[in-house]
Amino acid sequence: MNHKKHMTAGSIGDETGCYDGEEFASPEDVRMYFTVESFRLMFGECKEDQETLDAWAETVIHTDFQTQWKCDDGNCEIEIEADTAEEAAQEYVDGGEWGVNEFGKTAWIEVRVWPASMTRQEAMDDGEDEAIMVRVDPDEPECDSEDGHDWQESGSIGNGGGVITTEVCRRCDCRRTTNTADNDLHGRPVETIKYEQL
Repeated sequence: MNHKKHMTAGSIGDETGCYDGEEFASPEDVRMYFTVESFRLMFGECKEDQETLDAWAETVIHTDFQTQWKCDDGNCEIEIEADTAEEAAQEYVDGGEWGVNEFGKTAWIEVRVWPASMTRQEAMDDGEDEAIMVRVDPDEPECDSEDGHDWQESGSIGNGGGVITTEVCRRCDCRRTTNTADNDLHGRPVETIKYEQL
């Protein structure tokens, strides 16, 4: 078999006699299928190396699944390659600066995600435009002790839908407050973490 030639999803099926896109429920299923171990179990042998199978898997994924997305938080629209809309939204947020550590409190970023093959308006008209909330927690402050923080709960109260728990580090002057139903963000209950120096 000539591994150097360009392979399409169809030619992979013709050449291996094993590919049927209908059997794959997700990109991860495709990657699990196209492994040396999987081929040996199914066919008794595998003439391909894993690098070749990985390339075939990605070809099938790009053919059978939506992997290119447009993402926008209202300030910047970019195109991202990911297996799912949720992964695209997470990658969008991971690549940005959100000022979370300036305020020491969790932020929830709303990212609009839609297929890159469509305009935003087309996606909205077809119900393909999705709002995904992505959580960004603040970094935990360093402790003055080399042993790290030793958090001890100092109080817990209800807040009409959730619980606010306060913890204090016994080794430094740091307080951590976890609110399981914070209404400050986007007008609906979300969990937040906040750090403060006492």
